[in-house]
Amino acid sequence: MTYVYLASPYSHPDPQTRHFRYTEAMRCVAWLLNNRICWPHSPILHCHPLVIAHNLPTDHHFWLPYNQAMLLPASKLLILTLPGWQDSAGVDHEVTIAHEIHKPIEFITPAHLDSYIHVPAPETANAI
Repeated sequence: MTYVYLASPYSHPDPQTRHFRYTEAMRCVAWLLNNRICWPHSPILHCHPLVIAHNLPTDHHFWLPYNQAMLLPASKLLILTLPGWQDSAGVDHEVTIAHEIHKPIEFITPAHLDSYIHVPAPETANAI
């Protein structure tokens, strides 16, 4: 069985913004599972509770090795286009890795309360 790596922005100086990003990643994972679209792995969903419970760093540099290890065997990179995704150093790094290893990239965008729009990525690296 294979899984899809769900990238989304996380790091932010405001804890409420980080929590919002966590709950949005959780909502997206639930939607993907409920609609049987894929088996998603979300580092935000998995690691945010660890950050809170154990006071771990929230910056992307701390999580790079973990995220890269989880992205490499994934079948594709799926980017959750929350506000701030285009400015996210973590998402940018995940896109770079996906391009380097020729992993497909797709986008998923919140549409309404419990629905999303799932869109394949453009063919060129510069389009992202």
